[in-house]
Amino acid sequence: MDDVKLRKAASPRLRRAFKIANKHAANALPKSSSTLATWVEDMHRYFEPTIIEEIQTARSKISISFDGWGSKREKISLVGVVAHFIDSKGRGVSRLLGMPELPGHGKAGKGTYFTTKNSSFTVLMYPDQAQVILPLFKRFNITSDNLGFFVLDNAPNNDTTLVELSKTLGFEPKERRLRCMGHIINLIAEQYLFGQDSKSFEDDYKEKGEKDRRQM
Repeated sequence: MDDVKLRKAASPRLRRAFKIANKHAANALPKSSSTLATWVEDMHRYFEPTIIEEIQTARSKISISFDGWGSKREKISLVGVVAHFIDSKGRGVSRLLGMPELPGHGKAGKGTYFTTKNSSFTVLMYPDQAQVILPLFKRFNITSDNLGFFVLDNAPNNDTTLVELSKTLGFEPKERRLRCMGHIINLIAEQYLFGQDSKSFEDDYKEKGEKDRRQM
């Protein structure tokens, strides 16, 4: 999906564009971003019982991926949690379990910036992820009996999150942790294209004009 803000979907300009194509279509668009947010929440609540049933009748273990996110202006911090499994019909499916706000971060979005050893990579760490993931597991009946593996990126706080989860669910963190190949390829590509300090390259790129950018 494109990274489009909710207020863009409620834009008067978008409404006018839809009206040109079909005058009745414009009436189906929300008039405010809060309305669209409510629609998304209502839809998630509507499908939640179906997802719970899918998990209970799954043919496979339930593998999990999650990732933390903080807004650029530090207004909010979230963690998205997704379940991956083979359903009762033999289909591989992925289901969003939730995107809870991280405790203690509130509207401040205060994760901790951490630079890994022997590397210039800086990641935003959220030490409280386990606190919001466990209630989701309980809500969707994910237990030590049906829990599979975790597919996560290389952020150090994901290691500590699994340690905290293992205390409740009783598994060996190192045995259940799978690395995200997409994240690994992205890190390799950044190193190859931009060098050791990709953040500095990005800042320099923004400051340069079009002609200088071609020479970088």
